[in-house]
Amino acid sequence: MNPALQRSAQGRLVTAGRRLCPSVPRHVRIRTASYCSPTVHCQLPMKPGSLIAGLDFIKDKEPVVAKERGEYPEWVGSLAQTMPSLARLRKMPDEEATDREKERYLKLTRRQQMKKNNEEAGI
Repeated sequence: MNPALQRSAQGRLVTAGRRLCPSVPRHVRIRTASYCSPTVHCQLPMKPGSLIAGLDFIKDKEPVVAKERGEYPEWVGSLAQTMPSLARLRKMPDEEATDREKERYLKLTRRQQMKKNNEEAGI
């Protein structure tokens, strides 16, 4: 988490020792969205025909329901797989790496270099 933006002991978001939203009364807690860890399965598979929450935002449309597993394209199953870390990608030989893994390696090394450059510049 950004060191300038931290949670206080009461669970409020604070920056440099001050509350982030001074207009909000002290008894109101600011909550952020919580996301599940990519390695932990946070939801069980939905039964076919059950409503998918959060996808009913378009007016005059039928609500979105879950389909049978066979009705989805094959690539949908790959979304639940975790992405390899930079350490794992560094150990992997070039001959064994797929194009997607090579792209991820380049992305992560560029990101690491940007962080290093920003740190040296004092940003």
